[in-house]
Amino acid sequence: MSAMEKLCLGIELGSTRIKAVAVDGQHTPVSSGDYIWASSYENGIWTYSLDEVWKGLKTALSGVEGRENICAMGVSAMMHGYLAFDKDWNLLTPFRTWQNTVTGQAAAELTALFGFNIPQRWSIAHLYQAILNEEPHVPQIAHITTLAGYIHYKLTGVNAVGVGEASGMFPIDSAARGMDAIAKAVLEPGDEAIVFDPVDFLFKTSMEAAGAKIVLFPMKLREDGTIDFSDLEQYITPKTKMLGLCNPHNPIGVQWDRDTMAELAAICRAAGMVVVSDEIHGDLMLHGRKHIPFLSCGEDARAVGIMLGAPSKTFNIPGLVSSWMVVKNEELREPYYKWLEANEFNAPVLFSTIGAEAAYNNGEAWLDQMLRYVESNLEFVDEYIAKHIPGLRIVRPQASFLVWLDFRSLHLCQREIMDLLLDKAHLALNDGSMFGRQGEGFARLNIGTPRCVLAHALDSLRAAVCGVCLQNCN
Repeated sequence: MSAMEKLCLGIELGSTRIKAVAVDGQHTPVSSGDYIWASSYENGIWTYSLDEVWKGLKTALSGVEGRENICAMGVSAMMHGYLAFDKDWNLLTPFRTWQNTVTGQAAAELTALFGFNIPQRWSIAHLYQAILNEEPHVPQIAHITTLAGYIHYKLTGVNAVGVGEASGMFPIDSAARGMDAIAKAVLEPGDEAIVFDPVDFLFKTSMEAAGAKIVLFPMKLREDGTIDFSDLEQYITPKTKMLGLCNPHNPIGVQWDRDTMAELAAICRAAGMVVVSDEIHGDLMLHGRKHIPFLSCGEDARAVGIMLGAPSKTFNIPGLVSSWMVVKNEELREPYYKWLEANEFNAPVLFSTIGAEAAYNNGEAWLDQMLRYVESNLEFVDEYIAKHIPGLRIVRPQASFLVWLDFRSLHLCQREIMDLLLDKAHLALNDGSMFGRQGEGFARLNIGTPRCVLAHALDSLRAAVCGVCLQNCN
């Protein structure tokens, strides 16, 4: 690196590490530094100290060489959560991270009010919950922001966040918006909708927001990986109007086979039901497997199916809030398009369209490299758990970067599992129960992360499990 070469600096404040990386004009990393940290549980809240934020930043930046040549920088951090400040930017209450699940009442009320799924981790849910709780700091609030927004303000004096950050604070738009819109276009209050148990919670919240009664269908996997639909018709009534399909399935990671989906389509067509197939993980097939779109599974599927997808998971660009939809049946498509037009959802943001097109046209090489890395991480997790944490079992996914961890052999209740993960291992995995009743005894692990972070997480998990069970760990 020459003394005059200009550098760009990237800073990331993750849940376990703060990292600073300088890259040159060819986007090649030239130096970096990091700082390992963890959230703390104080007075019923998961938090990070802002003093440690700055300590960690200084430590990470100390490893970056040529700082005087930095000409541009970007900051990313854990999304969501709650940072509330007064007019002079004094912190009013400890930082509430995305790990907290204390905003259930607020999230439910806001979801009904906006007709848009509001997760508990979103900033608006934390703010409204504080209002509901009549917390004394609320009258003093002048600003709320995210961790990245706070760092950006302190470094630049500009109080602003990007659209990706903003979409985790307040309803803007998302790939999940398609699910919300379809539910509102198809369902009437009092209708029933069938949701698999377990499955991504967005199915349930979107359909409930449309006024539907949710009917949970317990998934029963056969030994060959197919699903047993033999008693599905027992869950269907004259009020049943919709079924939600996640293909590939989240959180289990299974790619439904063609015969299974054709069987499901025939049942739903006979009952006059619409099938909403969320295929957002379809581009993330592992180990050479091929995705099978629901609409490719015969005439019945094309008659009842609405297929959803997005580049956000595939290319890690959720901030573009871009998604797409395919409806083959014109009779089904026409009233839905009219609903989109009436509610002004038929004109996508130009930047999102251009970004999605660029990703799909030019991102294949990157996607292939990413999938090979995720596959190697999956093998690492599988081998590590089998060798060092035999009390756990993983459900090997056929697609995506999400791994379903089975804790049932530890004979712990779900609260004890989450206490083990959060309090002892200091890991914020997704609680299995958020995906349905059959998620009890499970947690979801994201392996789309650097190997060093994954190894550190598994070491922490190993120590925590060995500390609470009588089973020997190697």
